[in-house]
Amino acid sequence: MTNPISIVVCLVTAPSREVATALAKVLVDRRLAACVNVVPGVQSIYRWKDDIAIEEEALMIIKTDERLISDLKGAVAAEHPYEVPEFVVIKPHDVSDSYARWVVDATAKADRS
Repeated sequence: MTNPISIVVCLVTAPSREVATALAKVLVDRRLAACVNVVPGVQSIYRWKDDIAIEEEALMIIKTDERLISDLKGAVAAEHPYEVPEFVVIKPHDVSDSYARWVVDATAKADRS
């Protein structure tokens, strides 16, 4: 059964664990995210300005209320050091009721400025 509460998972990469942790703290402090997992040591291989880049990055797995996607995207764009930060939203098919309620409660008073 699908939960009627709409939470999403957003993926954002950062150039280091330290940058990802600092950004995660901002997002959680502003209540734009209920939780951010920082996964260091992710190897990214991508095309950038006609070259192939291979970089070590940290992956941020951000859980938030679907209604905050636009504000979260704006905060990431404003605080992120990359010219084009990754911002991918994944909508889970099913989430436990208690976890979904916690995410919504944790972000209920989001600083949307």
